Amino acid sequence: MRYAIFSFLTLLPLYTMAQDYTDCNLALDICSKGSLHFGLPSGQGQLHEIVDVSCYPTATMEFAPTWVAWEIAESGTIEFILTPDGPQVDLDFYVFRLPSSGQCESKEEVRCMASGENVGEPFSSWAPCIGPTGLLPGNTDTSESPGCQAGDNNFLAPLQAQAGEAYVLLVENFTGLSGFTLDICGTAKLPCDSSSCTTLVGISEPVSTPARVFPNPSKSGIFNLQMPAPATEGAIVEIFNPAGQLLYRKTIQSGQQEIPIGLSGLADGWYILRWQSNGQNFVERLFKNSR
Repeated sequence: MRYAIFSFLTLLPLYTMAQDYTDCNLALDICSKGSLHFGLPSGQGQLHEIVDVSCYPTATMEFAPTWVAWEIAESGTIEFILTPDGPQVDLDFYVFRLPSSGQCESKEEVRCMASGENVGEPFSSWAPCIGPTGLLPGNTDTSESPGCQAGDNNFLAPLQAQAGEAYVLLVENFTGLSGFTLDICGTAKLPCDSSSCTTLVGISEPVSTPARVFPNPSKSGIFNLQMPAPATEGAIVEIFNPAGQLLYRKTIQSGQQEIPIGLSGLADGWYILRWQSNGQNFVERLFKNSR
């Protein structure tokens, strides 16, 4: 699936969390935006806390839950990307606004993401609904239901947060295969933020284009980009990590339509491919898995 691309994140330091945060009242309270890594939780939590969520009203239990909470010191946007450690991992998430009392029992749903596998259908039909997910510029929807429906892209609209509000994020590792990284950013400030940060890679709703990348995932780290039309003069291909750091840039010869892309020197994991040609910008998520 191809997406329009908007802007990039300043690279943030990564902190690894060793503890499980499996209930809302045990959520990790963060004081500043940044990058956090979470391992696979060891339990399901003591409480069932996603009853009657709009995107998944039939939910009966939580899968490997992780809860993260924050308060807003200065109004602005909150954006984040959740990046799983492995391929074909389905992360679901829910964002709630907490009342002034901070009681989890009275939390209010504001974002609901449950898209994922279309059971029994080819991987190509639901590939856009696994892997990295979150809240990003370019999106206007506030929920996606289970499965992978037309128009789903695994991302929802950023929060428009007001000073004094408090939020809690629940991440469910539905496939239970690996940990994940949370990159949180936006123009809003948390209590310990000295400044707002630049926006994450912005991914809009899917656009129609027959461009494709194969194989994806790739064991060798060699991918082929097949564009829908011959490249025009000045066309380029770029590779970024999920935090927006430029790793690779290549100028495409005018008239070229299939471009080999070599990532054999990079570590296994998720990457974002951006190609610009014919006055358009699009991105594709890539996964390198040599194991």
